[in-house]
Amino acid sequence: MKKIYTNIKLNLMKSNLLFLFTFYSIMSFSQTNLATNGNLESWINPTTLNNWTIENNVSQNTTDVAEGTSSALFSISNNTLKPLILAKVPLTNGRNYTVSFKFKYVNANFNGMHPMCLQIIRQGSATTTTHCYSALNNNWVNKSISFTPDQTGDYDLSFSTATYDGEPFNVLIDDIKVFDPLSSSVNEIDGKESFNIYPTITEGNIYFDPLGQYDNFKLSVYDTYGRKQNVIFENNSIDLSELAAGMYFVNLKMNSKSITKRVIKK
Repeated sequence: MKKIYTNIKLNLMKSNLLFLFTFYSIMSFSQTNLATNGNLESWINPTTLNNWTIENNVSQNTTDVAEGTSSALFSISNNTLKPLILAKVPLTNGRNYTVSFKFKYVNANFNGMHPMCLQIIRQGSATTTTHCYSALNNNWVNKSISFTPDQTGDYDLSFSTATYDGEPFNVLIDDIKVFDPLSSSVNEIDGKESFNIYPTITEGNIYFDPLGQYDNFKLSVYDTYGRKQNVIFENNSIDLSELAAGMYFVNLKMNSKSITKRVIKK
């Protein structure tokens, strides 16, 4: 009886260790956020956000958040005073970054006249970008883009909103992230080892070179938020046709080693 109890205890310990390893791998996949205080948790006071410059009617909100305990509330009454937050993020020339954030309309005026705009700029850089989005309801909306700078140094990352119909409007923003997804693999395989996938831009299947050289491998697909997708590997391919359009990361794992590659789902 004692032996049975010991075996059960050992099995439970193994299961817990496996869970912790899996959890650590997924968390490691999510990257170091280059936008300091991008979760918008640290405020000096209700209108002063650590590591961010604030312009016009931006304040701390603790009643409605996408993650953590705080978000930023943008309040706008006319189009001359646009709420804005701005931070410096260190980027490296030629590296492809993912920038993601979440926003939510507080008001129910869904007419496309109140965009939430993301901008990345640097003086002298030709690779600047601006993207504006509107919501169709009062739910949190996830957005992400890719950005490859042509200079190494600090870029200005800003978020702002506007009202083009003259109506007062309130919108929340939270969970801002800037990271290099290809540096996310846990204990990467030695540079001599790799795997090939094709095509890297697809509307349906991606295919793999034969993986017979790897023993006990596991393939997983993650979105830009590190969430595992429900896909099946069979006939040396994975079907992405049911996934939403966007960027995904294919992870090949063998024991404690892994490597990650990026694909685009059209």
